[in-house]
Amino acid sequence: MTGRSVHPLGFETDNLSFGQMSALVDALSTVTAVLSGLQEQPRFSGEKEPYNEAGGILEELRNNISCEIDDLRDAALARRVSSRGDGEHKFGILIGLYGSGGDNPTAVVAELAKLAAGIDWELAKKGGAK
Repeated sequence: MTGRSVHPLGFETDNLSFGQMSALVDALSTVTAVLSGLQEQPRFSGEKEPYNEAGGILEELRNNISCEIDDLRDAALARRVSSRGDGEHKFGILIGLYGSGGDNPTAVVAELAKLAAGIDWELAKKGGAK
């Protein structure tokens, strides 16, 4: 970790259900995509830097939102599931960690399989919760 504060935008997410966490990750991911698209517009371009001052503000906001998404994923990873629905939401939240496929798609598939197996194991220990 690079020494950033947890929840740089001050989000209080500890009491969110897996469903709410999933919805928030999805919404925040959309916001970062929109901000990224806006930053590519010439009105936010700098002369010597990638962005002008306004573009830099958007970049800082985008980075902070990305940190909030990372914090939600960390929280989901640490939290145990108690139902199949929670497991599906947890998997959906965490799949974003591997979304790009990276240089080794086979390794990504293996990591996702381990993640799914871990969620299934959590549910099995609870007696197959629905």
